[in-house]
Amino acid sequence: MSLLSDKIAAAIAESGMSARELAEKIGYHESTVSLWASGGRTPRVKALEKLAAALGIEMAELWQGPEAVPATAEQAAMVDEMANLTPEQQQALLAIARTMRRT
Repeated sequence: MSLLSDKIAAAIAESGMSARELAEKIGYHESTVSLWASGGRTPRVKALEKLAAALGIEMAELWQGPEAVPATAEQAAMVDEMANLTPEQQQALLAIARTMRRT
């Protein structure tokens, strides 16, 4: 399974743009784009939308591909665990995660 960062790095390389050029195009700092490509940071959905648009690709090519692409091993484990929960349990877990993010 390919990591999100690998897909971002490949898409940037295929575009012919440098991290600096892409960063200027989408309104982020060059170091942020470099961190996304190296796996040092995970872009939020809004950033992925901007990346995909600037690279001329569908966001699904970065995020989904043939299957969902978690950015880290922890995210992959969370996706696997959530797949075994009922929709109601998934919603409850999502509510907990949102609460944790606010603290």
